[in-house]
Amino acid sequence: MNSSVASTSSQDQATESEVRDGLPIPPPELIDRVACTPDVSWYLQFGQACFQTMREVLEKQGAPIERMERVLEFGCGCARVFRHWHQVTGPVAYGNDRDPQMVTWCQQFLSFGRFSLNELEPPLAYERETFDFVYSVAVFTHLSEPLQRRWMNELRRILKPGGYLLLSTHGASYRHTLDPSEQELFDAGCVVVRDEDGAGTNRCGTYHPESYIRTKLAQGFQVVDFIPAHTREFIYHDISLLSKS
Repeated sequence: MNSSVASTSSQDQATESEVRDGLPIPPPELIDRVACTPDVSWYLQFGQACFQTMREVLEKQGAPIERMERVLEFGCGCARVFRHWHQVTGPVAYGNDRDPQMVTWCQQFLSFGRFSLNELEPPLAYERETFDFVYSVAVFTHLSEPLQRRWMNELRRILKPGGYLLLSTHGASYRHTLDPSEQELFDAGCVVVRDEDGAGTNRCGTYHPESYIRTKLAQGFQVVDFIPAHTREFIYHDISLLSKS
């Protein structure tokens, strides 16, 4: 299906009040690939909630996004969060993803952003200490433990000293979806990874106890805020805000 045609037909499914930014809506197949549903309202509401949460937790640290120079979404998908940078004056917004169709759609329809393709493994094509803020929504939820460590090192490399990294993870609210042996591991503070061979896709599911984030995943960072899932509307993952030491 032609992307421009699909974009138009998808936008027709959303109400005028929902599409407030005036930007195109991705084709249903791209939305479904990142959200496991082609529902446009969900795409818009989830993205808005994530963006607003990011803004608020950064302001709480005295780091309003308008004062930043460069920001990056690692794993931007079809821009359900990224699209909201369109309304922000200040930083240059970058996005990358390993799915070429996602990157192509973003490049075609979101001219305010700078998009690039990445591989499953690091590195990224950025100089060290490039970004004030890097965030990653629903990416570490689908990575193996070795890949998580390599990407944490890479994201730390491209962050400025004192810069912030925000991650979303499957935490305690997902414990009930694990089998008994997996729950034992989770309760012992271990990360649980399902279908490691599918890392980088929705086939792989990764579950992080808060203690694991604080003691292992965040090595080289300081955890400055932690927001459990379901404490905000449409926020179904735990949110961790880390500062580069």
